[in-house]
Amino acid sequence: MPQNVVLFSNRSLLAAGVRRLLEGEEVKFSILEAQDPDWASKMKEIQPGVILLDSGDRSLAEGVITRLLATCPKAKVVGLNTDNKSIDIYQMSQVPQTDMAGLLEAIGQDGNAGGRK
Repeated sequence: MPQNVVLFSNRSLLAAGVRRLLEGEEVKFSILEAQDPDWASKMKEIQPGVILLDSGDRSLAEGVITRLLATCPKAKVVGLNTDNKSIDIYQMSQVPQTDMAGLLEAIGQDGNAGGRK
């Protein structure tokens, strides 16, 4: 089954480039304009596995990543920044531990903070 991928952007040039890049891949590609007032309900309907976010688009409001993850908590949000040619990946996940060892694991420590034994 193809992966649902949504580009969340207001820039058609980026959308055309991403569409061309994904041609031939096993993805179902959709574009949602961030200026669309009904984007959240459309996003829920599509239920994407990956949301590509144009992080170089200054017209996107503050907190958009938080709103995207709240709308589609199982999705991976990938911020594309064409200005510095980088990507950032955001994902909502839950660690089923409540102790400090779980916290250290979540932030990538092995329990030996600073190399101490």
